[in-house]
Formats: sequence, C-alpha cells, structure tokens
Amino acid sequence: MFGDSPIEDDIYYLEDNEFGLKLSDKQVSIAFIRPLRTFNMHCKFDHRMANHILNRILVRRYFAGDLTKDWKVRYGVGDLSEKWDYETWASSKEGKQLLELECKWREEDTMEFIQ
Repeated sequence: MFGDSPIEDDIYYLEDNEFGLKLSDKQVSIAFIRPLRTFNMHCKFDHRMANHILNRILVRRYFAGDLTKDWKVRYGVGDLSEKWDYETWASSKEGKQLLELECKWREEDTMEFIQ
C-alpha cells in the first residue's frame, strides 16, 4: 500500500513495466488495475487491496481519463461504462499476488482475534 514502503521502492515497482513507462514521461499517469468501484470499501481487506501498490500501474493517456489500449487489452477493463472482468484480473500476475495477500491478511487477522 502507498506509504508502507519507501517511495523509491514504489517508483521502482511502477517503472518496472513491460511498456517501458516512467513516471517522468509525458502523458503518463498512475491508474488502478482493478477499479475502486469493484471493491467493498467497508471491508478492511478490500480497502487494503484496493489501495495496495500491486493495484497500481503506469499508463499512457491521450487525454485525461483515457487509458491506453495496451492496458485495456492486458487487464480486460476499460472506463466506467465498460464491464470489468474479475476473471481476467484474478488470473493476472498482480491479481494473483493481491488475492494471496488478502488470504494472508485474513489469516493474520484471525490469529490476532484468537489470541
């Protein structure tokens, strides 16, 4: 999650992408891989997943709000008018990692509750 690690680590993570995008590039911004609207923000685990660095990606934008075709194809998502595909996200590298983290967080929470 932003703030849980040094900013240099977050920047390194974001800039290590298959499209070669850098934060300093023109027309590049940070986007959510899984749209925030698909999370239950009243659930602490969903909230953590939504805001985790693994749910962020650098994208090219042609103008504000227009995500690139590369990103849409890779993750099976688009703007709010398009249907978001859970299965495509869950089978992506980032989706798998976030789902594993969610399981870990839930186990840790259960262990804390039991003790």
